[in-house]
Amino acid sequence: MERLIEMKRQFAGLVKELREEQAKEAPEKAKAERLAEEIRALAGQIETEEAILRMEEGRDGSEKPAFRAGDDEKAGSRAGKEYRAAFEKYLRTNDTAELRSMAVGTLTKGGYLVPESWEAAIVQKKHELFVMRSLADVQTSALDKNIPVEGAEGVSTWLDEEAAYQESDEEFALKVMEAFKFGRILKASEEILEDETYNLMAYLVTKFARSNGRLEESAFIAGDGVKKPRGFLLDADVGKSTAVNTGFTYDEILDLWASLKSGYAASSSWLMKRTTLIEVMKLKDGDGRYLYQPSTLPGQLGAILDRPVRLADDMPAVAANSKPIAFGDFSYYRIQDRTGFFMQRLNELYAGTGQVGFRGYQRTDGKLLVSEAVKVLRVIA
Repeated sequence: MERLIEMKRQFAGLVKELREEQAKEAPEKAKAERLAEEIRALAGQIETEEAILRMEEGRDGSEKPAFRAGDDEKAGSRAGKEYRAAFEKYLRTNDTAELRSMAVGTLTKGGYLVPESWEAAIVQKKHELFVMRSLADVQTSALDKNIPVEGAEGVSTWLDEEAAYQESDEEFALKVMEAFKFGRILKASEEILEDETYNLMAYLVTKFARSNGRLEESAFIAGDGVKKPRGFLLDADVGKSTAVNTGFTYDEILDLWASLKSGYAASSSWLMKRTTLIEVMKLKDGDGRYLYQPSTLPGQLGAILDRPVRLADDMPAVAANSKPIAFGDFSYYRIQDRTGFFMQRLNELYAGTGQVGFRGYQRTDGKLLVSEAVKVLRVIA
């Protein structure tokens, strides 16, 4: 952690030095380019160090507090200690006797439902490693869900005493939240499974969360809705189009900010990839003041026009006909998870190499429910 804090201090110092150089009447181009390159390199190192620290959680042989079940566990449920112990025994030894005797998590063609503490840990890891689940409205349902979304808002009128009311019919559209299946197979050696001191939960939780979360993040941002969630970039309103196809200006970012209605602004965020943020960091107004406001606090990126910046690698880069910057209230993006994460032990598939496979899958969907809640900057074609 100390190393990460020091790296972020260096990052803030480099940004300050770059700005001071660029503010000079005759800035040294070579020095400015060198500083910009150092900032880009250090930003990548910070991202890597943060990922390492997150991944190290749970690998010390003990469960982290966030993964521990509460004191109010109910026996005979997926939250109970008995189920959790029986489930881990099944993964290590393929013994299903205890699980079969329980009324929950019954074996199906797709395997067993993981204990609730495991499922919560997977979701938590996704929040730590990827951004969309931390910004969106995440709900869980056992069935497809029809969500009525107001298409045209009705109006009220001033009335004389005892005058007739004006009829104003609302228009609604239904957005259907479905359940798209995704998952993978993990492998573990027989020696690891035989070692009861090895934290099998942390290994499986982290691996599934990383790969499944990466797939989800891509779909929640730019998915086409075909056998996967529909990304918000497809439905968000264009708040501003650029004048050229190679980049954007200070004024265009201001116009994008102004295009969002005030009702959404209170909970709004900026979303872009790291390389786009570097370009934003270079923007100055006519008085030489920078648009980007850096933060010196660990773990905080900074702000643009007093609204926080979040990074997502799956956001498009600056290019012709791309949408590299989004600004809005991302809680209007609904992520609808189906109940349960399923896991199945595969005994024979990798037996020849002394390994056991674990097939894990789940179902989810995502849609932007109100298009005007998120505005995007569009680079012209």
